[in-house]
Amino acid sequence: MQGEHVLGALPVQWHKNLLNIIPWTIVVTDARIIVAKLTPEIQKQAVDAKVKEQGGGFLKRMAVAATSGLTLHKRYLTMDPEAVLTETPENWWVDAPGVSQVTVTQGRWETDHDGHRWQNDHQLVIVTQQGKYSYTFKPFMNAADAANLLAQVFGATVTLR
Repeated sequence: MQGEHVLGALPVQWHKNLLNIIPWTIVVTDARIIVAKLTPEIQKQAVDAKVKEQGGGFLKRMAVAATSGLTLHKRYLTMDPEAVLTETPENWWVDAPGVSQVTVTQGRWETDHDGHRWQNDHQLVIVTQQGKYSYTFKPFMNAADAANLLAQVFGATVTLR
């Protein structure tokens, strides 16, 4: 879309089944969202580029690979939205008229018997004319911030629970 700008990126996971979790990134632009699949090839290319940039050998590669999932979504902040869309055949987009509901549910806080607290993953559900899409995302991304980012495109259809 002409003059389209990226507003933010939300790293999410799609749970295909209990043991098969696929990383995606929801790229929010001023006109739509683009749901981009993070393939193993894309992840490897990002790790290779970062290791080459920083220098280092095997241990550096291991460290970069272990932490790349926390920052890989940021690569989309500077990409052209059309380049994001065509990066893999599985990528897709939807604009505001195509969405009837967006719900962001904060992960529950839990405490173990030793008093250690943690927050479960947040949930994101997007209901479109094509169907219902459900994702989770880690608590390092604030659920309210995610809802506010999505509300820039979808307005009042976004609810935070």
